[in-house]
Amino acid sequence: MVYACSWLGVTAVPINARLSAAESIEFCLMQNHAAGAAFLSSYACGSAPWQLILDEQPLDSRNDSCPDPVYDPEAILALIYTSGTTGRPKGVMVSHANILANLDHFSYWMGYREGGVYLHAAPIFHIADFPTMFAAPALGARQVTIPKFTRKVSVSWSNANA
Repeated sequence: MVYACSWLGVTAVPINARLSAAESIEFCLMQNHAAGAAFLSSYACGSAPWQLILDEQPLDSRNDSCPDPVYDPEAILALIYTSGTTGRPKGVMVSHANILANLDHFSYWMGYREGGVYLHAAPIFHIADFPTMFAAPALGARQVTIPKFTRKVSVSWSNANA
C-alpha cells in the first residue's frame, strides 16, 4: 500500500497497530483528515470516508492500465506518527527527497548488496525502519518482516559458555 501511495502521489500514513483504535488509529485518521484508509479487519475504524478491509474485500482495479507515476521530491510521501511518549502522537512529514537521502545513506552505511536479505526488526510504521522499505529493494536486497514483535527472549547459558 505504501508503494502504491508513493506511485500515485498520495500521502501514506502507516499507523502503529499496537495501540488501541481510540488511542492511535482514530486519532491519527482524524488529525490528518484522511480521505481513505486500508486496514486489516482487526484494526478497522469508522472515521475515514473511504475504507478497504484488506482481508475481507478484494483490491480490484478498474482497468489494466497503470497511471503515470507522480514524483515531486518535496511532496510528502508519508506522515509518520511519533509514539506519543510526551503526549498524543504527532505526525512527522517525510518527503520523497527524505526517503531518497535515506536510501543513499543506507547504501553507504549498511552495505546492502544484490541478493542480500534485510530483516525488519523494528516496526515499519516507525521512522527507524520505514526508509528501509524502499532501500532494500532499490539496492537489490530482499526483505523479511517479523509477523509479531514480542519481548520474550530465550537464552540458555551453561557453565561451558561462562
